[in-house]
Amino acid sequence: MNSIDLIIPTMWSDSTFVDTLKYYNDLENINKIILVDNNYTKKPILPKLSKTILVDYKKNLYVNPSWNEGFRRSKANIICILNDDILVDNKIFAKVKQLDFSNIDLIGVSLNKDG
Repeated sequence: MNSIDLIIPTMWSDSTFVDTLKYYNDLENINKIILVDNNYTKKPILPKLSKTILVDYKKNLYVNPSWNEGFRRSKANIICILNDDILVDNKIFAKVKQLDFSNIDLIGVSLNKDG
């Protein structure tokens, strides 16, 4: 079975992000969350999140280097790169976890209101 790590760079701009982070942390389909802090001066007080690794270089790495940092730290065979203002339903992670990736390198999801 596949393991899924999330890579999320954040500037802490979305007011609901801490709740979103708690949601992801509690999902059984998520192995690890690699959270890259790109605005350490604005970081909120975070609850204890057992699956979350906070990467904080005390500067903005910007998006692509943040993704690369998360990729280097991940041991999962599936990485999901997310923005901090996106909430993905656990059903999607459950489906992805079951996929055979022997001939697939990249997939994408359309997050539209119509499902």
